[in-house]
Amino acid sequence: VFWPSAPACAWFSETAEKGAFAMSAEYALLSQALDALPMTAVNLRALLEDERLDARRLQASAEAQALVRMFAGAGLQPALSFNRGTRNIALVFNLGELGCNASNEGEKAGLLWHFFRVLLGVHPRQAELELEHQQASPDAAGPEPQPQPQPPLLLANACLLAFMKATRLSIVARTLSLSMQTIKVSFAVGLKHIKSVRDGTVFADNMCKIFMYSPAYTLLSGRDLGREQQEQPLFSQDALESQQAALAAVMLEHFWQAMSHARYFPSPELRAGLTELLLKFFSSGIKLAEQSAQFRPFRTNIAMYLHGAPGTGKSEFIGSFQNSLQQVVRAYFDPLKRVETVKVNLNAATPRSLSNELHIRGISDWSIERVVEQTVCKGHLVLLHLEETPEDAALQTELFGMVKKMIAKVVVRYPEHAANVMYVLTSNYPPAPALQESAALCLPIRQPGAEQQHEWCRVTLADHILAARALLPTWPQPPAQVSVRLHSVPPFRGDMRRLETWRASLSYHVASYLALQADDEACAPPAPTTAAAAAAA
Repeated sequence: VFWPSAPACAWFSETAEKGAFAMSAEYALLSQALDALPMTAVNLRALLEDERLDARRLQASAEAQALVRMFAGAGLQPALSFNRGTRNIALVFNLGELGCNASNEGEKAGLLWHFFRVLLGVHPRQAELELEHQQASPDAAGPEPQPQPQPPLLLANACLLAFMKATRLSIVARTLSLSMQTIKVSFAVGLKHIKSVRDGTVFADNMCKIFMYSPAYTLLSGRDLGREQQEQPLFSQDALESQQAALAAVMLEHFWQAMSHARYFPSPELRAGLTELLLKFFSSGIKLAEQSAQFRPFRTNIAMYLHGAPGTGKSEFIGSFQNSLQQVVRAYFDPLKRVETVKVNLNAATPRSLSNELHIRGISDWSIERVVEQTVCKGHLVLLHLEETPEDAALQTELFGMVKKMIAKVVVRYPEHAANVMYVLTSNYPPAPALQESAALCLPIRQPGAEQQHEWCRVTLADHILAARALLPTWPQPPAQVSVRLHSVPPFRGDMRRLETWRASLSYHVASYLALQADDEACAPPAPTTAAAAAAA
């Protein structure tokens, strides 16, 4: 669960490349002890079943004192608190104790000193230890590479799971307060192992949601490196906000790289407008998630109205946008997060027919409301694509108003996921004034210029030829890349669908020629190996 992504790992350290770290003494100590921690189970279940339990009685209990002593072995003195409503125990740690520099105290400390600081995400060498953990994984050093090797489990998450296994206590929440300079960690009791991972959420054996770090958590520590040699707190709000802004910019760059890899060429206006929307979207999700894997945007409005002639790439944008956004969210936060496209065709729709399609009418119907709710309630993102919006302005306004009322009915039941629903309306006609006011981005979509169409044909031809060669059984080692040079300029088209047909036809003929060539080479006799054999031949 929750693997470190390649972009996040590449950004873990600004000064060192992957492979630059030798195994440190700290990591060697941690890796050997994860399966056999020197801890015992803390049985708090019977204590918490007492309805009269309060903070005073909890602090006086032998079980709670044993929990505090466990952290005291790592040089920590957390304060114990109890929430009578959730029945969860919490420990509050002082960042001044946790965030010490790599001093002699840290270097000479034992296993628990390093273990608990990694578990809490505040070890002075947290990022470097994560890189060492990735390098030491079997997938990184195995003799036989797998078809789809899995990156290693994050070291911080491995510590969380090892702690849960040893003590039967699981961390269900971690709250960083830079104003108070504390970390509050809430525990649930009676846990031994992970029961299931469903829809990006990890559940323990009592169906309790477990806290997990995101792949990019070391980028959001709030640690101010400029204060390490000063008598100031090592963690600051300014440092955290700077890290959040930097991560949002990296995610945005990753998104446009994914769009480019999908061979979508946005216009300058679309790129600028979507950049502004996504920057707010990413920033809000980063701020609310903190270091957890729960990416949950809030107070953002992604609503776009894209209009233009048929074949200008409106539907192609929807697919590229959905895949690229899902790649980014999975890479930096939750590797199981989904971005689901829910398509509503408004062509020839009437208010009555749309109402029948939108709303739930039975236990197992396939209404738009049910599909959206099943996605939103699990924390996933929904891309609501309203295609073929009609020309009549009054009908546009009425149909879109019906859709918005249906979405409002869904998100009122899940207010924490209200911003998980995104609207994209596509049409051959310009928007009604009411829709233009509602949409955060309203743009005409035109076909790419002649140079962009030429480049699109060249790169997509190369992609398809490379894929075709990889599928040929007579080519044991297909090339890493294929370059294409077009000696004739493809015909300029106002409708990109005709250009796609031209490209597909040319790809087929090139792939067929390569297949025949591969068969001829496979049937050819082997070359002579000696001079005598060559002379005889």
